[in-house]
Amino acid sequence: MMLEADVVIGKVNNTGSDIPIMAHPPANSSDLSLNDFLNEVFEYNSKVNSPQIKKGVKLDFKSIEALDGSVPIIDALYNNCSNNLENLTFGDLSPPYHTPMQNKYTDMLLVFRFCEGNTRECVRMYSERFPNRRIPSHPTFATVERRLRETGRFAPATADYGRQRFIRIPEVEEEILERVEGDLEISTRRIGRELGVCKDVHAMTYPVWINSDIVAGPVNATTIPVNPQSFFTAARNFTNSTLSIGWTTNYSGSDIAIYDNSQIDSMLTTIHTNNVSQSLTFPVRASIAAHSLSQMQTLLSNVSGSTLTIWSNDDIINVTKLNELIMTVGVNKTYLDLPDNIMKQLDLTGDGSALKPTIMMICALLIATLMLQL
Repeated sequence: MMLEADVVIGKVNNTGSDIPIMAHPPANSSDLSLNDFLNEVFEYNSKVNSPQIKKGVKLDFKSIEALDGSVPIIDALYNNCSNNLENLTFGDLSPPYHTPMQNKYTDMLLVFRFCEGNTRECVRMYSERFPNRRIPSHPTFATVERRLRETGRFAPATADYGRQRFIRIPEVEEEILERVEGDLEISTRRIGRELGVCKDVHAMTYPVWINSDIVAGPVNATTIPVNPQSFFTAARNFTNSTLSIGWTTNYSGSDIAIYDNSQIDSMLTTIHTNNVSQSLTFPVRASIAAHSLSQMQTLLSNVSGSTLTIWSNDDIINVTKLNELIMTVGVNKTYLDLPDNIMKQLDLTGDGSALKPTIMMICALLIATLMLQL
């Protein structure tokens, strides 16, 4: 079973700094952070023996900021970090990058204040002024300013480096860089162990899907898609994860709508342009996809190994056409995230045999319900 949840940038219980939290826009406060959510899923899976009852996760990112801020957390908890650290080229950190850390932090603070807290503008200005330095990620600028304001010091405390823990987002990058600057021969495994970034060893054996709507779709959708280049750049290290990439939609249910050829072409061009290598699934709205059989066939035939994830809210759905779509493209290439009343109307057995196991129901659960189950 897959657990689907939205990720936004906000505060936990309206306190503290802005971090990735589990909430649906426009909410920007939650009682559950992404870090805690993933830890709960891991702890649950570590206690069960049957693969049939382990949980996978589908993380739906509503903005590139949410994904950017979540990458270090996902990296750490899903053990992608062990590969990233092991393959890190420390030559990239050689002079002229090696300025004293205090000077670097001072420069970051000055840029942060000049840009009036706009961290993406900070990245742009910092890269222009210091082109030969390693450019910090945009959340790091806010972290440096907050750390100085709250603790009176630039660098993170090192007193508890030996304790296993999960590091808050921007500190991961900065702490790793500080350790490397102090000792270029330091073992990357030792860094991971001492910072608690890679535990011994958290091998996640269940699915992790990274989802965003990256192309404008039907019908006259007004939601702004997540920038596809930024999405694929942020997700490039998650080689074992499935990328779930879809279209923004705006469907009232009053008229028949389709994913037209231009929207399919836009998605295919985007995939080709960004040289995507991960497994792909395309989340498509059931009420629209049901009338888009030929377009769905074109999409799947042009992306090797890809699948459809058919989802719905409370739309009016032509179940007959939806059934035809699933049977035509193949139940082995279809995931379903549909209300129970629609599932009961589908007949996907064909020859009357049991429903093929390759269909996975993706359950979008309320966080409160999820936490009770875990």
